[in-house]
Amino acid sequence: MGGVIAFEMTRQLQALGKEVKMLALFDAYIEKCTYYDPLLLRIAKNAGFYVKSLLYFFKFSTGFKSTIAEKATLIKRRIIGRYWSLMHGKGHNKLGFFGYAHKIDKCNTEALNRYRFYPLDIEVDAFKAETRTFYAEDSVFMGWKPYALKGVNLHHIPGEHNTIFKAPNDMKFAEVLQQCLDRVEDKKELLQKAPAAKNETELISL
Repeated sequence: MGGVIAFEMTRQLQALGKEVKMLALFDAYIEKCTYYDPLLLRIAKNAGFYVKSLLYFFKFSTGFKSTIAEKATLIKRRIIGRYWSLMHGKGHNKLGFFGYAHKIDKCNTEALNRYRFYPLDIEVDAFKAETRTFYAEDSVFMGWKPYALKGVNLHHIPGEHNTIFKAPNDMKFAEVLQQCLDRVEDKKELLQKAPAAKNETELISL
């Protein structure tokens, strides 16, 4: 969800004529929106995705214990959400799995499912966890390549989605992020020097 919000913020800023010097996305995978497809096509696409997700789960690519723990967390979240919906109604505002209201959690999910992606004139810095615990249609560029017209820079960082900011992974993450920030700053300095260099050349030619 965070990656989609950052992408939308970039779109709105560019629409206002603002310059976005860096769009960093932290292990944010996206899938193509099926919400606006015809019903039968949407059902077919979603069914295919769930089948592939199930097959990926049974590969236990991250190890049996790790995979089971990850899926148990997701199942627990869904069970809790379903319980509160049945017991207290859809309007109930009980705190959810991540510490905020179930209503907000549901709104986030619905907004994500309905969001339309459009290509932006932007370069994306995608920070990708080395360990992936879920199925993704685009496991290389995390789904962003069609929407980043200036390309996707991949940065591999240790850990999986929930541990990339935890020690000792946080040190490597900070190092890679700083390199990206330095690159943006260096590019800014080069652009600032370019007009001065051009003026010097014109003076010499005179």
